Amino acid sequence: MKRKEFLRTLGLSSAALWATYCLGSCKTDEVKPNELPADGLTLNLNNAAYSSLKNNGSFVVIQDQKIVVARTNAGVYVAVTRVCSHQQQEQIAFVASSSEFECGAHGARFSSTGQGLNDNGRNGLRTYRTEINQAGDTLKIFNS
Repeated sequence: MKRKEFLRTLGLSSAALWATYCLGSCKTDEVKPNELPADGLTLNLNNAAYSSLKNNGSFVVIQDQKIVVARTNAGVYVAVTRVCSHQQQEQIAFVASSSEFECGAHGARFSSTGQGLNDNGRNGLRTYRTEINQAGDTLKIFNS
């Protein structure tokens, strides 16, 4: 092998090794929403941690499951993942004035049904099915 061929081979090998290293180490860890138990998650709205959900326009964050539960201005209960589909930041919150969800990291916006409303929100949010009991004091949240 001639010197020039050797250097060219070395250059391609080094570039391939560098690309593999960089692509492997430059990726971000993706945060994924948690699955709920098969029988769902039950919130007692008489419990102080969840009692604000009795009021329209309120929301709570259930950190262990990475879920935001809200009661819209129309009185409808909705639950979505707290993990934004834009860059997997756990910063989704409910905005009562618009009954929308928003990511505090990059401004991604989502409807109360999880549909993306702007470019950063185009991938939407994972939603969960909710059921309120007849007495209005127990909210169940299920995987969709």
